[in-house]
Amino acid sequence: MNIESLTDIQTEVVSTPNTSEIAIEWPEPEALPDRSRPAPFPVDAMPDAIKMPIIEAHENIQAPVSMIAASALSAMSLAIQSKIDVARNDNLISPVSIYSMIIAESGDRKSSVDKAFTDSIRSYQNEIAEKNKPLMQEYSSALAIWQAERDGILRQIKQAAGSDKVGKLRDKLKEIDQNEPTKPHNPKYLYQNFSIEGLRSGLSEWPSAGIFSAEAGSVLGSYGMRKESVVDSTASLNCFWSGEQQTYTRLVSASGTLENCRMTLSVAIQQVALDDFLNQSGELARSIGLLARCLISCPESLQGTRMYREPATDWPHVAAFNARIREILNQPDKFDDAGRLKPDLMRLSPAAKAIWIEYYNMVESELKPEGDLIDVRDFASKSAEQAVRIAALIEYFGTGKLEVSSETMTAATTLAGWYLLEARRYFGLIDMPEIEQNAIALEHWLREHSKSEKFIEKQYAGKFCPYRLRKAGKLDESLQYLAERRRLMVCLMDGKKSIVLNPKIVEVA
Repeated sequence: MNIESLTDIQTEVVSTPNTSEIAIEWPEPEALPDRSRPAPFPVDAMPDAIKMPIIEAHENIQAPVSMIAASALSAMSLAIQSKIDVARNDNLISPVSIYSMIIAESGDRKSSVDKAFTDSIRSYQNEIAEKNKPLMQEYSSALAIWQAERDGILRQIKQAAGSDKVGKLRDKLKEIDQNEPTKPHNPKYLYQNFSIEGLRSGLSEWPSAGIFSAEAGSVLGSYGMRKESVVDSTASLNCFWSGEQQTYTRLVSASGTLENCRMTLSVAIQQVALDDFLNQSGELARSIGLLARCLISCPESLQGTRMYREPATDWPHVAAFNARIREILNQPDKFDDAGRLKPDLMRLSPAAKAIWIEYYNMVESELKPEGDLIDVRDFASKSAEQAVRIAALIEYFGTGKLEVSSETMTAATTLAGWYLLEARRYFGLIDMPEIEQNAIALEHWLREHSKSEKFIEKQYAGKFCPYRLRKAGKLDESLQYLAERRRLMVCLMDGKKSIVLNPKIVEVA
């Protein structure tokens, strides 16, 4: 057995009868910058009514916990956002809607997770549509008659131009316009593929909706998200998040104004698609604040570890979660005299507010030039509000009360803090040079496989290492980078190239 080292480091190899063991005088490894592994999602901070469905779905779907938690929170947001707003104080009142963005590979089962947690919303939407069919048919008939009468008056006005009849005909037109049939509410809650125009149209008919998509790359890569129009599109999404009034102008169809609308966003996007979006938008999406309004998570993929399990016949915790969502949906929404959504107002208990203020001040203190959050100050500036929104969702889902308890606020600040650090980790990672990203990803993969095999054949690594490293030259480049930092070496074992990690950086089972 001989050695083919990728570095100039001098090592001594001693053959033993058991070729799975060698003795090497390993030097001290050079440290790597490493923020690539997410902290465990703090699912235990959640109350059992939310925690247990997440754990149950994780066991059955075998998707990352943070992805499942995002879907659960998003389903809660969609159901609750039309029922309540939340007040931090008398002047700071906001919707409870959340935006969630998961950076994940295709095949990580986002669609399956969403389906599990939006089942009651989907069935409720279908039932309402079926119930409203007769009303919609009546409306269509009435609208056709109204439109025919209006067109007839317009023709008469045109024919009578310049005569005494025009004044009476105009009065008749005003009377007809005042009697335009009112379209029945036919709520559409769930959108998968969307455009800004489609969202505006849908929200003009029903003021609460949610976008749940496992392929957000096709959305962010659409015409409406290109550099020349990304300002309008992202500004609209920002208005939806804030519940602000927005007036829009259409070149083809009618313009309009949206007030008191509520929007939930829950999307998964691949790293490559997000990079493309950021490149083509010229960082406008981040500078305008769309990404900062999202709860970002970038979980480690479980692909390759999801061995077959016979599916459970019953998911009692997920079923209970969906039953509670359905109970909330059945509560009537409130509207003001102008037909605008008018949610109830949730406030913070004195103890909850004290906890929230402590969190607010803690985050703010890290926005100094030397602070830990300066690189993600856009996310940090929204984190305290995210905590209040999460707290309101948890409280209303669990108790239905209009006051956030201290226990709920403690849970919410834990979750908001995790999302903030995850945003810092992720954006710190994408700012790394590619070679460092690839080397760190490779070492993590090697660590996992070294728990059972000390020597990993290079040919095997080339087939099963992270996908980004399977492109020509990327694996060798990463091995070279790690070897130069004395973190591994490549050996010839029985005529085959094998990789062995420096035991000073990993414990081998």
